[in-house]
Amino acid sequence: MKLNTPRKLTLIRWLVFGAWLIGVTVHLLVYVLPAQPTQTTEWYASLGGYRALVFGITRFPLWVAGLGMLVLMDCWIRRER
Repeated sequence: MKLNTPRKLTLIRWLVFGAWLIGVTVHLLVYVLPAQPTQTTEWYASLGGYRALVFGITRFPLWVAGLGMLVLMDCWIRRER
């Protein structure tokens, strides 16, 4: 079964977006889950919600920028055809 070009590109876009989403999810889980609660003055820093918020502020924008770069590459490739 041979896919025509627009369907093939749509499938590739969905696969790339799915891989991006899986990457973000795994990175979030790795960032949030290993937090060990401590009995220091900064106990809040080990809470999962706090770490998820910090991830959203510091790491997630870099993931979005990476996705934006992929979109720009897609536009550039389509323009070349």
